[in-house]
Amino acid sequence: MTKVRPALVTILALAGLAPEAPAQDPRAPKALDMWLGQYLAGKLDLDKERISKSSPGVRFGFVPEDRAANIGHVEELESICRAVAELANGDAMASLLQVASVGFRGVGKDGVELRPQVVRTVGESWVDRIDAIAGLQVLIDAAANEKAQKGAPLAKRVAAVRALGRRKDEVYRPQIEGALRAEQAEARLAGAEACADSKLRTTLPVLVETLSGEQDELVLIAGFGAMLDIVKQHRDATPEDALRRCADTAVLALGRTTWRADMAAVDLLEVVRSAQSVAPLIEVLARFDDSVDRGQDDLRSGRLQERAWEVLVSLTAARFPAESPDQWRSWWEGAKDEFQVAAVKNDPAAGEGRTTTGDFFGIPIRGSRVLFVVDASGSMAEEWRGDTGAGGTTAQKGEQKIDVARRELMKAVDKLTADCTFNVVIFGNGAKPWQRDMVAANEKNKKAFQRLIEDLRADGGTNLWQGLRDGLKLESLVYGSRYGATYDQLFVLSDGLPTLGDIQDPKEILLLIRETNRYSRLRIDTVYIAGDPEMEKRAAEIVGMSGSDFMKKLAEQNGGISIGY
Repeated sequence: MTKVRPALVTILALAGLAPEAPAQDPRAPKALDMWLGQYLAGKLDLDKERISKSSPGVRFGFVPEDRAANIGHVEELESICRAVAELANGDAMASLLQVASVGFRGVGKDGVELRPQVVRTVGESWVDRIDAIAGLQVLIDAAANEKAQKGAPLAKRVAAVRALGRRKDEVYRPQIEGALRAEQAEARLAGAEACADSKLRTTLPVLVETLSGEQDELVLIAGFGAMLDIVKQHRDATPEDALRRCADTAVLALGRTTWRADMAAVDLLEVVRSAQSVAPLIEVLARFDDSVDRGQDDLRSGRLQERAWEVLVSLTAARFPAESPDQWRSWWEGAKDEFQVAAVKNDPAAGEGRTTTGDFFGIPIRGSRVLFVVDASGSMAEEWRGDTGAGGTTAQKGEQKIDVARRELMKAVDKLTADCTFNVVIFGNGAKPWQRDMVAANEKNKKAFQRLIEDLRADGGTNLWQGLRDGLKLESLVYGSRYGATYDQLFVLSDGLPTLGDIQDPKEILLLIRETNRYSRLRIDTVYIAGDPEMEKRAAEIVGMSGSDFMKKLAEQNGGISIGY
């Protein structure tokens, strides 16, 4: 394994990093190992609001016995990690790296019950606080471990590479580039994420090298995302030939895996702005021609069609319909010899790029794989308090909120075009998807959907997490997982904060959805229907966030918009 070179030690010393701190309590790593062992064995309930006096934190004295009744296991983990980090040595880093590895393949279970992202986030935050040279050596060795093929060693390599990327230092570029060249897709994914975090312009050549033949969808998404971040930050300092190579790599990747990876490539093409992007983007539009074989459905998405059209307009200043690739081809045939990329970005009008398939509470439906997750809890039987007619609704004073939701759902689905697929999940005490998988928006399915919605009644609590989990088929939180259902647009309608379910904390739901959606590329739009002001105020005081704030963040963090009533 790679050792710290004398030059690196000198660089770290000149950077003013603190010397090794004196040991505070050498038992801390043992306490952390015990906590982690119990957690991985499924013996710790992260929702539990109090820990026992026999918990590792209390037994080793890192949590005062009189506080055990007032903290949960996540807070206990924070206390133990703090004690470990105070050691500020190699053993401390190795111990914390185990926590930062939770949820990677081979460390922990696949299911969502353990919520590894919560534990991993705690570990990562403390790994990032150790600057002692011996601790950094542990990170470097783990990140450079080419023998790590699977299980815990590979998980530690992934965690270490990501940690080095967060340090944003050129010194660690060799380990990041080594991960990008690794045999294991998990290591390459970590390398791409580290490039995005570090934003080192010097990593562009290796990103190009890796993505040129990459077959893994997630690595492509993360890699093009990293290129995009780097180019945005260093555009003026990046040579034109380097930008051209980035564009070539993105163009060659189009159609190689899925529409999700293609979305990432198209996003990059808008920024690198090259003439060689025009013809391939036109061919992306051509995928949606009715005469094209439908056997490649995973390359099609209404959102990809619209995005490709937006970038074409931005690059060319031409304006032909997204549904008319032949017009684009004819124009390009006559213009390509003297074509120059438009100097000023041409922003198309909102929604202009795709024939509208209707709207939901005034939010345009631009996806072609649409999921509605709708609140039918008891509070939805309350009177509509919002503006009538706002956002395109047809609400009437005195109507129940569930009545308005029912009408808007039927209107939205009725206008879906034949190339769309859709589904709905109704949640209350539990959650119930209408169909096991998304179905075609044909007349037969629309009528069946209408019969379902006509019988919709409000009852029970607000188990939003179950609605999201069942609708998106979220079965694993292992690093690099994505939703089992490949929707491209999700609408969430609710009238309050979660009150039931395995996960009720709105902040945790935001964290988990943001993490799991990074590679699913799902746009999430939200509709919030306000309830009783006093009830909402009390709920916000308890959880530190109002229902309106929660729904806004859910949309903002996942590329959507939010409407509130």
